[in-house]
Amino acid sequence: QTPYFLTADHCGGDVSSSDFGEWIFRFNYESAGCTATSEPSGNNVTGCTKKSRAPLNGGSDFLLLQLNTTSTNLKNIGAVYNGWRNTTTASSSGVSIHHPSGDIKKISTYTSALGTATYNGGTGNVGATNAHWRVYWAATTNGHGVTEGGSSGSPIFDNNGLVIGTLSGGSSYCDATSSPDLYGKMSYH
Repeated sequence: QTPYFLTADHCGGDVSSSDFGEWIFRFNYESAGCTATSEPSGNNVTGCTKKSRAPLNGGSDFLLLQLNTTSTNLKNIGAVYNGWRNTTTASSSGVSIHHPSGDIKKISTYTSALGTATYNGGTGNVGATNAHWRVYWAATTNGHGVTEGGSSGSPIFDNNGLVIGTLSGGSSYCDATSSPDLYGKMSYH
C-alpha cells in the first residue's frame, strides 16, 4: 500500500524536487454522467517525490512518483490501487481512464487487440523501438471515447483490469475517432 502514482515522464519528469513538493493530485474528480451539472470538488493530495523515470525520447515515457500522504488517507478518500502486468502479449480489449483537456474522468474502450509501435511524435521525440502499445478506440453505447491533451500519463488497462501502459500521445480526438494513441508499455518501463 505504498502510495505510488504512475504517469508519463513528459508530464514533468525533469522538474526540481521542490516543484514536485507543490504538485496537486486530485482524486474523485468525476460525475455520474459525461458532463457534470456542477463542478465536482474531488479530494486533493499535495506533493510527491520522484522514484523512477524514463524519457519519451529514446524510452517508454514513464514517471513513477510516491505521493506525500498515507495509505490510510487514500483509503479514507476512496482511492483505488491499480494492479499492473508487465506482459509483452497484446491485450484483446480493455479501457483507459483519463481526463481529456483536464475534464472530469472519462473512459475510452478498445475492443481489438493492441499493436506494438515505436512512438514518433514528429517533434523530435522518438521512443525506443517497439516500446509502446498502439490502440484504436471503439464506439460504445455511451459514444466514442478518445483522448486529448491532458490525458497524457493515464493508464491503459487490459481485459483483466490491470495497467499495461501509460499514455504518451497519439492522434485521436473528437473529430478523429479512428486515429490511434500510443501507450508506453509496462514491460518496457
